[in-house]
Amino acid sequence: MTTAPARDAPARRRPPRPVLLGSLLAVVAAGAALQLVRDGSGLVDLAGGVLYACAWVLLVALLVPAARPATCAVAAATVGVLLELLQLTGVPARLSEQVPALRLLLGSTFSGWDLLWCLLGSVLGGLLLALLPRPAGAVAAVRDGGTSGPGSGPGPH
Repeated sequence: MTTAPARDAPARRRPPRPVLLGSLLAVVAAGAALQLVRDGSGLVDLAGGVLYACAWVLLVALLVPAARPATCAVAAATVGVLLELLQLTGVPARLSEQVPALRLLLGSTFSGWDLLWCLLGSVLGGLLLALLPRPAGAVAAVRDGGTSGPGSGPGPH
């Protein structure tokens, strides 16, 4: 007889919040550094769009600790696509004129390519999230179906 996975098993497999926060800060710092390297090639915009979506994935993981990496990636892609479509209204551009820092969060001009970079970044962010270090007991919890300790693994009990 095997044991059923515990309901909180996904939360136990989640990287600790300090790891998530550190990863988010590293991604945001990389994106900020890109703002200093405007080379006109389009690669900076591509990398910035990918990092932007990765940051959303990590933010969702911080805000919803029980969410799986794929769920965080889908939520981040949804937010990114909605924000990009919002740019068609001109609202982000007007807000950015009043508060220039909002341009980094909302953007200002619609680009179909940004939708692609958003989706790519969300997938890569979900993969990053899945690969981040877990607490020491997480491997045993996953292997043992969400529980750990004597008699909690597969087999007769």
